[in-house]
Amino acid sequence: MPVNRNTTEQNTRSNTYRLHEFDPTSYDWDDWEILFDTYLAVKCVTDDIKKRNLLITALGVQPFKTLISVCKPKKPTECTYEEIIQKLRTNYARVTFSSTERINFFATRQESSQTLTDFANRLRDKTVTCKFPNDFYEEALVTAFVGGLKNEFVRKHLMQQNLEAFEQTLNVARTFESVLIQGANVKRDPVEQFSVLKIQKKNKLVQSTRHKVTCSSCGSMDHPRSQCRFRNVTYHKCNKEGHLAKGCR
Repeated sequence: MPVNRNTTEQNTRSNTYRLHEFDPTSYDWDDWEILFDTYLAVKCVTDDIKKRNLLITALGVQPFKTLISVCKPKKPTECTYEEIIQKLRTNYARVTFSSTERINFFATRQESSQTLTDFANRLRDKTVTCKFPNDFYEEALVTAFVGGLKNEFVRKHLMQQNLEAFEQTLNVARTFESVLIQGANVKRDPVEQFSVLKIQKKNKLVQSTRHKVTCSSCGSMDHPRSQCRFRNVTYHKCNKEGHLAKGCR
Protein backbone atom coordinates (compact mmCIF):
# COMPACT_ATOMS: atom_id res chain seq x y z
CA MET A 1 0.00 0.00 0.00
CA PRO A 2 1.53 3.36 -1.01
CA VAL A 3 2.40 5.80 1.77
CA ASN A 4 1.04 9.33 1.53
CA ARG A 5 4.15 11.48 1.79
CA ASN A 6 2.29 14.65 2.82
CA THR A 7 0.46 12.83 5.60
CA THR A 8 3.74 11.35 6.87
CA GLU A 9 5.40 14.78 6.94
CA GLN A 10 2.42 16.28 8.78
CA ASN A 11 2.49 13.51 11.37
CA THR A 12 6.24 13.98 11.84
CA ARG A 13 5.84 17.72 12.44
CA SER A 14 2.96 17.05 14.78
CA ASN A 15 4.97 14.59 16.85
CA THR A 16 7.98 16.89 17.12
CA TYR A 17 5.97 19.94 18.20
CA ARG A 18 6.69 20.42 21.91
CA LEU A 19 4.61 22.51 24.28
CA HIS A 20 6.50 24.73 26.73
CA GLU A 21 5.12 24.59 30.26
CA PHE A 22 3.49 27.68 31.64
CA ASP A 23 5.73 29.65 33.99
CA PRO A 24 4.62 33.23 34.79
CA THR A 25 8.27 34.30 35.09
CA SER A 26 8.86 33.32 31.46
CA TYR A 27 5.52 33.93 29.75
CA ASP A 28 2.59 36.29 29.90
CA TRP A 29 -0.58 34.27 30.22
CA ASP A 30 -2.08 35.71 27.01
CA ASP A 31 0.99 34.70 25.00
CA TRP A 32 1.15 31.23 26.52
CA GLU A 33 -2.56 30.61 25.91
CA ILE A 34 -1.93 31.23 22.20
CA LEU A 35 0.85 28.64 22.33
CA PHE A 36 -1.44 26.17 24.06
CA ASP A 37 -4.25 26.67 21.53
CA THR A 38 -1.73 26.14 18.74
CA TYR A 39 -0.51 22.94 20.40
CA LEU A 40 -4.09 21.61 20.61
CA ALA A 41 -4.62 22.44 16.93
CA VAL A 42 -1.39 20.69 15.87
CA LYS A 43 -2.28 17.62 17.90
CA CYS A 44 -5.90 17.76 16.66
CA VAL A 45 -7.20 17.61 20.23
CA THR A 46 -10.91 18.50 20.46
CA ASP A 47 -12.10 16.45 23.42
CA ASP A 48 -12.61 18.71 26.48
CA ILE A 49 -11.42 16.10 28.97
CA LYS A 50 -8.19 15.56 27.05
CA LYS A 51 -7.72 19.32 26.67
CA ARG A 52 -8.20 19.75 30.42
CA ASN A 53 -5.68 17.03 31.25
CA LEU A 54 -3.12 18.43 28.81
CA LEU A 55 -3.61 21.89 30.30
CA ILE A 56 -3.04 20.65 33.85
CA THR A 57 0.12 18.73 32.91
CA ALA A 58 1.47 21.76 31.02
CA LEU A 59 1.53 23.95 34.13
CA GLY A 60 4.71 24.71 36.01
CA VAL A 61 5.05 23.91 39.72
CA GLN A 62 3.77 27.20 41.10
CA PRO A 63 0.85 27.62 38.64
CA PHE A 64 -0.21 24.02 39.40
CA LYS A 65 -0.26 24.75 43.14
CA THR A 66 -2.26 27.90 42.47
CA LEU A 67 -4.75 25.91 40.39
CA ILE A 68 -5.25 23.42 43.22
CA SER A 69 -6.01 26.31 45.60
CA VAL A 70 -8.47 28.12 43.35
CA CYS A 71 -10.33 24.89 42.47
CA LYS A 72 -11.08 23.91 46.07
CA PRO A 73 -13.17 22.21 47.32
CA LYS A 74 -12.97 20.47 43.94
CA LYS A 75 -9.90 18.90 42.47
CA PRO A 76 -8.65 20.29 39.13
CA THR A 77 -9.62 17.02 37.46
CA GLU A 78 -13.20 17.53 38.63
CA CYS A 79 -13.46 20.87 36.81
CA THR A 80 -14.20 21.39 33.15
CA TYR A 81 -11.65 22.69 30.70
CA GLU A 82 -13.41 26.07 30.47
CA GLU A 83 -13.57 26.41 34.26
CA ILE A 84 -9.83 25.84 34.58
CA ILE A 85 -9.07 28.27 31.75
CA GLN A 86 -11.16 30.98 33.43
CA LYS A 87 -9.52 30.43 36.81
CA LEU A 88 -6.04 30.67 35.30
CA ARG A 89 -6.97 33.77 33.34
CA THR A 90 -8.26 35.42 36.50
CA ASN A 91 -4.97 34.75 38.28
CA TYR A 92 -2.44 35.34 35.54
CA ALA A 93 -3.93 37.44 32.75
CA ARG A 94 -2.62 41.00 32.89
CA VAL A 95 -5.32 43.53 33.70
CA THR A 96 -5.14 46.36 31.16
CA PHE A 97 -7.24 49.30 30.08
CA SER A 98 -7.35 49.98 26.36
CA SER A 99 -7.21 53.76 26.82
CA THR A 100 -4.05 53.55 28.95
CA GLU A 101 -2.41 51.06 26.60
CA ARG A 102 -3.11 53.30 23.61
CA ILE A 103 -1.56 56.31 25.32
CA ASN A 104 1.56 54.28 26.07
CA PHE A 105 1.53 52.91 22.53
CA PHE A 106 1.64 56.33 20.85
CA ALA A 107 4.28 57.52 23.35
CA THR A 108 6.66 54.70 22.38
CA ARG A 109 10.02 55.92 21.02
CA GLN A 110 12.73 54.10 19.11
CA GLU A 111 15.69 53.32 21.35
CA SER A 112 19.24 54.08 20.22
CA SER A 113 20.09 50.39 20.00
CA GLN A 114 16.94 49.44 18.06
CA THR A 115 16.90 48.91 14.31
CA LEU A 116 13.86 50.00 12.32
CA THR A 117 12.70 46.37 12.19
CA ASP A 118 13.08 45.91 15.95
CA PHE A 119 11.14 49.08 16.61
CA ALA A 120 8.38 47.99 14.21
CA ASN A 121 8.08 44.59 15.91
CA ARG A 122 7.93 46.24 19.32
CA LEU A 123 4.99 48.35 18.16
CA ARG A 124 3.24 45.31 16.73
CA ASP A 125 3.55 43.57 20.11
CA LYS A 126 2.08 46.58 21.89
CA THR A 127 -1.05 46.61 19.71
CA VAL A 128 -2.26 43.40 21.37
CA THR A 129 -3.47 45.20 24.49
CA CYS A 130 -4.60 48.34 22.65
CA LYS A 131 -7.53 46.56 20.97
CA PHE A 132 -7.58 48.86 17.95
CA PRO A 133 -10.49 48.43 15.52
CA ASN A 134 -9.46 46.54 12.39
CA ASP A 135 -10.00 49.57 10.17
CA PHE A 136 -7.66 51.66 12.36
CA TYR A 137 -4.92 49.08 12.99
CA GLU A 138 -2.64 50.02 10.07
CA GLU A 139 -3.09 53.75 10.58
CA ALA A 140 -2.25 53.42 14.29
CA LEU A 141 0.97 51.54 13.52
CA VAL A 142 2.04 54.04 10.84
CA THR A 143 1.35 57.01 13.14
CA ALA A 144 3.21 55.55 16.13
CA PHE A 145 6.13 54.37 13.97
CA VAL A 146 6.73 57.71 12.23
CA GLY A 147 6.22 59.72 15.42
CA GLY A 148 8.61 57.54 17.42
CA LEU A 149 11.58 57.45 15.01
CA LYS A 150 14.88 58.71 16.44
CA ASN A 151 16.18 59.88 13.05
CA GLU A 152 14.64 63.27 12.30
CA PHE A 153 15.50 63.09 8.57
CA VAL A 154 13.77 59.73 8.12
CA ARG A 155 10.74 60.96 10.06
CA LYS A 156 10.40 64.13 7.93
CA HIS A 157 10.80 62.09 4.74
CA LEU A 158 7.98 59.73 5.76
CA MET A 159 5.74 62.63 6.72
CA GLN A 160 5.92 63.84 3.11
CA GLN A 161 4.73 60.49 1.75
CA ASN A 162 1.17 59.21 1.35
CA LEU A 163 1.62 55.98 3.30
CA GLU A 164 -1.31 53.87 4.40
CA ALA A 165 0.14 50.37 4.89
CA PHE A 166 2.56 49.74 7.74
CA GLU A 167 4.77 47.34 5.79
CA GLN A 168 5.11 49.92 3.02
CA THR A 169 6.06 52.58 5.58
CA LEU A 170 8.73 50.32 7.07
CA ASN A 171 10.22 49.55 3.64
CA VAL A 172 10.38 53.24 2.67
CA ALA A 173 12.05 54.05 6.00
CA ARG A 174 14.66 51.30 5.50
CA THR A 175 15.46 52.50 1.99
CA PHE A 176 15.82 56.14 2.98
CA GLU A 177 17.94 55.30 6.04
CA SER A 178 20.23 53.25 3.81
CA VAL A 179 20.61 56.22 1.43
CA LEU A 180 21.48 58.51 4.35
CA ILE A 181 24.12 56.08 5.64
CA GLN A 182 25.74 55.73 2.20
CA GLY A 183 25.70 59.48 1.72
CA ALA A 184 27.33 60.06 5.09
CA ASN A 185 30.15 57.69 4.15
CA VAL A 186 30.82 59.51 0.86
CA LYS A 187 30.32 63.17 1.80
CA ARG A 188 32.70 64.73 4.30
CA ASP A 189 31.62 66.93 7.12
CA PRO A 190 31.82 70.65 6.01
CA VAL A 191 34.10 71.60 8.93
CA GLU A 192 36.38 68.66 8.23
CA GLN A 193 36.43 69.46 4.51
CA PHE A 194 37.38 73.11 5.21
CA SER A 195 40.24 71.99 7.47
CA VAL A 196 41.56 69.62 4.82
CA LEU A 197 41.47 72.34 2.13
CA LYS A 198 43.27 74.75 4.46
CA ILE A 199 46.04 72.24 5.14
CA GLN A 200 46.36 71.42 1.44
CA LYS A 201 46.64 75.13 0.57
CA LYS A 202 49.32 75.63 3.22
CA ASN A 203 51.30 72.64 1.93
CA LYS A 204 51.14 73.97 -1.63
CA LEU A 205 52.42 77.36 -0.44
CA VAL A 206 55.33 75.75 1.39
CA GLN A 207 56.17 73.60 -1.60
CA SER A 208 56.02 76.53 -4.01
CA THR A 209 58.24 78.57 -1.68
CA ARG A 210 60.81 75.80 -1.56
CA HIS A 211 61.01 75.68 -5.33
CA LYS A 212 61.66 79.44 -5.69
CA VAL A 213 65.29 80.62 -6.26
CA THR A 214 66.69 83.29 -3.94
CA CYS A 215 68.24 86.27 -5.73
CA SER A 216 71.92 86.42 -4.80
CA SER A 217 72.01 90.17 -5.37
CA CYS A 218 69.26 91.41 -3.06
CA GLY A 219 68.12 88.24 -1.26
CA SER A 220 64.56 88.42 -2.60
CA MET A 221 62.64 85.26 -3.60
CA ASP A 222 60.25 86.80 -6.13
CA HIS A 223 62.73 87.03 -9.01
CA PRO A 224 65.97 85.50 -10.29
CA ARG A 225 69.31 87.44 -10.18
CA SER A 226 69.20 88.04 -13.92
CA GLN A 227 66.12 90.24 -13.43
CA CYS A 228 67.36 92.04 -10.29
CA ARG A 229 67.79 95.80 -10.60
CA PHE A 230 70.64 95.68 -8.07
CA ARG A 231 72.83 93.24 -10.02
CA ASN A 232 75.22 96.00 -11.13
CA VAL A 233 75.29 97.86 -7.78
CA THR A 234 78.56 98.03 -5.80
CA TYR A 235 78.19 97.22 -2.08
CA HIS A 236 80.18 99.83 -0.07
CA LYS A 237 81.45 97.47 2.62
CA CYS A 238 83.15 94.96 0.39
CA ASN A 239 83.49 97.24 -2.63
CA LYS A 240 82.30 94.44 -4.87
CA GLU A 241 79.77 94.78 -7.64
CA GLY A 242 76.51 92.86 -8.07
CA HIS A 243 74.86 92.69 -4.65
CA LEU A 244 73.49 94.44 -1.60
CA ALA A 245 73.99 93.61 2.09
CA LYS A 246 71.71 90.52 1.92
CA GLY A 247 73.71 89.11 -0.95
CA CYS A 248 77.11 89.84 0.51
CA ARG A 249 79.15 86.82 1.46
